[in-house]
Amino acid sequence: MPVRALLPSRRRTAVTTTVAALVLALGAAGCGGNAKDAEEAKGTAEPGKKKESSAPSSADRIWAERGVPAFRALKAASSATVDLSLDTDEGQMRAKVRSNRQNECLTVMAFAGRGTLQLIRTRDNGAYLKVNEKHIRANARGKSPERVEADIKLFSDRWMEGDPSAPQVQKSLQLCDFGQKIAQPPAGLTGAPEPRKVRENGRETLVFAIRDKDARFMVQVTAEGRPTVLKFEQTGGKDPFTALFSGYGEPVRAVRPAEKDILTKDTLTKEAARLG
Repeated sequence: MPVRALLPSRRRTAVTTTVAALVLALGAAGCGGNAKDAEEAKGTAEPGKKKESSAPSSADRIWAERGVPAFRALKAASSATVDLSLDTDEGQMRAKVRSNRQNECLTVMAFAGRGTLQLIRTRDNGAYLKVNEKHIRANARGKSPERVEADIKLFSDRWMEGDPSAPQVQKSLQLCDFGQKIAQPPAGLTGAPEPRKVRENGRETLVFAIRDKDARFMVQVTAEGRPTVLKFEQTGGKDPFTALFSGYGEPVRAVRPAEKDILTKDTLTKEAARLG
């Protein structure tokens, strides 16, 4: 049985990619930079028009002092964890991804009553996947009851050695590199009100919020000490999501599972041939 048969469907993999794009491309997600700057950068400013000098808003100033450095710190972090949740047509998808700059990554994805998928990517680029019984049953369309039970007996809660170059495996591991894919934060938050001060878990935070059509975007960062991104969220609009960031600089420890717990590629090939 090919490993790809136990991976999320193309639709759910696309959802995972969408989450990555929403969380990491801050500028494209509604918290855009200054419109005049963008116009001038495109070379579309009216020729001969005198530039208007205006002092930055209070929201822009605070964003420049806390928001921009926080996102730059996230991008530069040696390691970090992101907890994601996304509302889809099939229900809520949740994922927890922990990764570092040494290629190590630990990921757990849960699909609204359709089971869980766990992934490990090791420093030497080894890839290991594990699914539970519910996930196998949810992806059993077109299989006989006997085949489904055989798959559960063989694969459920056992690590499978995957091929890191396989497209489906690469897509499932795409979130591992969220730190390297973070977009340059916008210099300002055009139209945003001054951030709210919120005390959370014993520390002061700043909550920036801005609307874009029917969606509302919120970014929460620390208000004191080292600027740190804590939360990025979209409510309303298409595919609302929440991303919580934590574990900056903490070890990841993504290692190859114990040999006795691994279904090797050879074993998978033999079982696939036997089951037909």
